Amino acid sequence: MTKWQKTGETTVEYGYDGYGMRVRKTPSGGTPTDYLLDVSEVVEEISTTNVTSYARPWLPIKISGTAYMVFYADCLGSTRIIANANSIVQMAAAYDAFGNPINGIAESFGFAGQYRYSLDSINIYYLKARYYNPEVGRFTSRDPLGYRGGINLYEYAGNNPVMRIDPTGLVKWWVPFVPAWIMTLIDSPCFANAIGTGQGWRDGHNNNMAHCTLTCELARCPGLSYGDSQILEGLFEELQWLFGPFNNPWWDAAAFYDAVGDGLGSYGDPCKSCTDLCQQAWGDGMLDYTPAN
Repeated sequence: MTKWQKTGETTVEYGYDGYGMRVRKTPSGGTPTDYLLDVSEVVEEISTTNVTSYARPWLPIKISGTAYMVFYADCLGSTRIIANANSIVQMAAAYDAFGNPINGIAESFGFAGQYRYSLDSINIYYLKARYYNPEVGRFTSRDPLGYRGGINLYEYAGNNPVMRIDPTGLVKWWVPFVPAWIMTLIDSPCFANAIGTGQGWRDGHNNNMAHCTLTCELARCPGLSYGDSQILEGLFEELQWLFGPFNNPWWDAAAFYDAVGDGLGSYGDPCKSCTDLCQQAWGDGMLDYTPAN
């Protein structure tokens, strides 16, 4: 979206970088705000001479000049209290289920703010791939993934905003299954490489190699321990986001292939690619799954 225009509201124009990430916001007749990004996350907001910084992931601290504010969130990641450096509460807030502020905080990162939901002055949220309007509980544009993301192209969080979030505008997460390492991983080149490798095999309908190579590549990502890649890949499989409308009824087989790939990525020859390791495992019969009686 390059412009928001609605009767009775301020017109706002947006600018983006070559990767599609928002880097500028300009209200009609107002001063533009530029965004300095760390991959896809805002680390500084710059408006003329005013600079606001956001330190550390998960938005725990906002720094403006010599003052800083600490954000405290609920289990959904929504900012409920903001305190100053002396731990004195400065602001408190509440939201309805779909993220409309009921009272209090008018900060950029309020509802699901720990997952970097960015609220504009026109009461829509910037979620990277698209914008979300909490007044109607729907995205303002179609799902970039098309029907691979579900039959309703404008639906937000599976219509279950109490238990799910969608920080990228592409995939809905069950909140209890979103530890910090997942959000850190999503923004890394390592993640993109792993997805690309698994996607290539899945497009060729070779599911054992797709599972093996994906979990192998994920296991090699910094910060993941043995078993993490199986959890992550299994979550993706359930959400059916990355590989289109794929619904594998052989969950035991999928888990078996994931376990092999995780082991190869964690303990296999680091000089060999995951594709080579999984192809060798396939040739050795390690990816032949026989259901238990």
